[in-house]
Amino acid sequence: MATVGLRGAWPPMLGRFAAAWLLAGVAAASPILEFDYSKDTGGFFAAPERRATLSLAGNLVNRFLDDLAPIVPSGTNTWSYWLTRPDNLVYEFPQNETIPTNVIRIFPGGSSLSDSGPLAITYSAIPWQLAGDEAWKATVRTRGQPGAAGTGATDYGPFAGSLVFNASKAWSSGTAAPAAGTYDLLSIAAHELLHLFGFGVSQSFQNLVVSGSFVGPHALAAAGPANPHLLLAGQSHWAAGTTGTIAGLSATAIMNETFAAGERRLPTDLDRAALQDIGWRPAAIGDVDRDGAVTPDDLLVIGASGAFTAGGIHGWNEGDVNGDGLVNPDDLLAISATGLFNGGPYALAATSPVLVVPEPDGVVPGLVSLATWFCARYLRQNRVGTSRRSWRRSRWASARVGIRSAGLRSSNSWS
Repeated sequence: MATVGLRGAWPPMLGRFAAAWLLAGVAAASPILEFDYSKDTGGFFAAPERRATLSLAGNLVNRFLDDLAPIVPSGTNTWSYWLTRPDNLVYEFPQNETIPTNVIRIFPGGSSLSDSGPLAITYSAIPWQLAGDEAWKATVRTRGQPGAAGTGATDYGPFAGSLVFNASKAWSSGTAAPAAGTYDLLSIAAHELLHLFGFGVSQSFQNLVVSGSFVGPHALAAAGPANPHLLLAGQSHWAAGTTGTIAGLSATAIMNETFAAGERRLPTDLDRAALQDIGWRPAAIGDVDRDGAVTPDDLLVIGASGAFTAGGIHGWNEGDVNGDGLVNPDDLLAISATGLFNGGPYALAATSPVLVVPEPDGVVPGLVSLATWFCARYLRQNRVGTSRRSWRRSRWASARVGIRSAGLRSSNSWS
């Protein structure tokens, strides 16, 4: 099994504070994506790069807070669930598994779905033989989300599912732009994980579909005049041509129904807003560790990830708070603009981004200009002599290579 986590080394300036702050951190009440490759018997995810790409897709998607109750069978409280294997699409019924708090167990794999078949399919696991008291049954069905029960559901609490990728297709892995004639594993894995979070498949989503359009208030607000009606394709995808925004710029929504070879997409504000409508609570801008508060811990996490100067595509848990896949001064500016550091022991001045860091034991007191240090280091090493506006445009242009909104259906591939 693999879980989404951090990588990289501490920058020298932050090293002295790392241990004290992280040990004092509050555990994040957020989903934990646990990838279990035991049913990938064909070896689609045998290569470490493919597994790393799937984990990165999880980091791009998973920027939510929710308390998913554990499923712990005992005594007369027993269960099994209906799982579709990702390697051969055969049904299995695992018996009396324990699903820890906040964990969503995901079984990825590859299957030959034919060259003309779909790029990928998501199968949500379904509770099967449930026995025991009613409280136990409700926990299995809803993961402790009160609004997730019944036909009038307004929330969603998944526990497991499988991601099936078409092994007959040519795939590109990693963060580089996908090669010509190949499908981008990063984009399509993120798309499928959004389905696993309930997009198009949950009762709470279907309850917001009226006459073929999605009417969730957060999605409608994010759609704006570019998408006045949020038409759906088959009640589980946005219609072709639907656009959202990423860091304020228009981009093709990742939950459109089709992908073309060589195309990369990232989740847009519109895609994430739909998940908020079906019950997920988004983390605040800057709450990188998803502990429910924006504190210096979050900037320390950004430093620990090594993403600020590493280049490539990065997720929320590495510091990409504006959703463009990059970790750069724009993210720190987005955190500063929220004002969420104000009013507590942490002060982020509007004109001089200096964090007042409470003194951990054994650390010399003083001000640590984390945001200033990050910005200066990034500009010195990556964009010396270039205006902020121009480097932002050039970095974003490289991240959205291949995104387009026309002719997607003609690719004859869908997900």
